Amino acid sequence: MKKAVSPIVASVLLILITITAAIIIGAFVKNMIQNLANKSKECGELLGKIHIDREATCYNKTTQEVYVGVALETGSPEIKGLFIALEGGGVRKAFKLIEGNNYTNVKEIDKNYNEAITIVKPGEIVAYVFNITDIDTRLKESVTITPITEGGYKCGEIKETITEC
Repeated sequence: MKKAVSPIVASVLLILITITAAIIIGAFVKNMIQNLANKSKECGELLGKIHIDREATCYNKTTQEVYVGVALETGSPEIKGLFIALEGGGVRKAFKLIEGNNYTNVKEIDKNYNEAITIVKPGEIVAYVFNITDIDTRLKESVTITPITEGGYKCGEIKETITEC
C-alpha cells in the first residue's frame, strides 16, 4: 500500500512553487517596465527634434533618384540609425541605415554608392540619395523616417510627400 503525501509537505511545496513563480514573473515585469522607461526617455529626448527637410527632399526624374533630407536639431541626442521608407504606387520599401554600413542603392549626396553612410548628427542636415531604378521606380510619392536611438529603440515616424526636383 502506498503512502500519501502529508498535508504539511503538500502545503510547503505549494508555497515554494508560488514563491518561485512570483519571483520569475516579478523579474520579467521589472525588465519590461525598465525597457519601457528607457524607450520613453530616449524617444522623449528626440521628440520634435528630428525632421524631414522639405527643401532637400525630392525626386529627380532624370537620374531616377529620390533625395531625402534629414535634419537633427542642435542639442538633440545622437542617433544610431534611421529607418527610411519610400512609398508610391501601392508599394513600400524600407531601408535600415546604420552608421558605417554601405548600401548598393543608398548614398549621401556627395558620396558614391557602396560607400560608408554617416548618420545625421545634432545640428546637421544630411541628404540621403536612393537610386530607385533598380528597386522600383514607383517609390517617389512619400517618405517616412524613423530614428533609431543609441539604445536601439525605434521612435515615432515622420512622413512627408516627395515633390519633383
